[in-house]
Amino acid sequence: MEVSPDAVLIRKADGETVPFDESKLRASLERSDAKPQVVDGIVREVRQLLVDGMSTRTIYREAFKRLRAHSRHSAGRYRLKRALFELGPSGYPFEHFVGKLMEHQGFRAEVGVVKPGRCVSHEMDVWASDGQTLRIVECKFHSDAKRKSSIQTALYVQARFQDLMSNLSGPEAELNAVSYVVTNTRFTSEAAAYGRCMGMQLVGWDAPRTGCLKQWIDESGFHPLTCLSGLNRAEKHSLLDRGIVLCSELDAAQLKEAGVPEKKHHKVLSECASIVEAR
Repeated sequence: MEVSPDAVLIRKADGETVPFDESKLRASLERSDAKPQVVDGIVREVRQLLVDGMSTRTIYREAFKRLRAHSRHSAGRYRLKRALFELGPSGYPFEHFVGKLMEHQGFRAEVGVVKPGRCVSHEMDVWASDGQTLRIVECKFHSDAKRKSSIQTALYVQARFQDLMSNLSGPEAELNAVSYVVTNTRFTSEAAAYGRCMGMQLVGWDAPRTGCLKQWIDESGFHPLTCLSGLNRAEKHSLLDRGIVLCSELDAAQLKEAGVPEKKHHKVLSECASIVEAR
């Protein structure tokens, strides 16, 4: 007798075992801009591969392989979450990516700036203002999906925020200042509880329900160049080292400067354009 897919237990990146949820696979494929018939076909094929204990990583890999065979631009959009893990190892490109997202939201963002507190100076990942609100942002990049930002992170970010707040002057002192922590993974339940209590904004990959990192990216249409399947890891890092983060920023001159072979330029730029235009 055939086993129902929702009776199959799968293993998440953090080791937790949960029932397979077909709606999540389908939603992620639909966000890639794949055609409905392609989504239906991939879901059907992946469903047939399911076995107890299969990892979400394996499910993703099987879905991505099939999606890429149909459309490179859809595959690029689908691998967004994985692409964020490649914005390392330093995390500096992730800070620039978050700054770009805030600029799309109407903020003037500075990345990696030093600001004086009452006690000591602090290097802030992103300092963003729209004339009414001041966002003081710490970016927590993780290269491992199992890693979560902990209560210790929330505590030290809030302490730095309070030191900075006590020394704001001029027009910035009149703004509504908010402490932000943005991560490409998730927060522990203790960190989330502390953040809510202290009025902090803790933005993770899929939390809060409204205003999570995934939603910020969907609304902006910004995709990191690490989404591109036409570039290898070394080429991506060469571009990131030159301060280029977004697919929409790429051009032939930058590819050449980063050492990407000219024969690959057209293919890479075409993939870039299809990801950007498919908003």
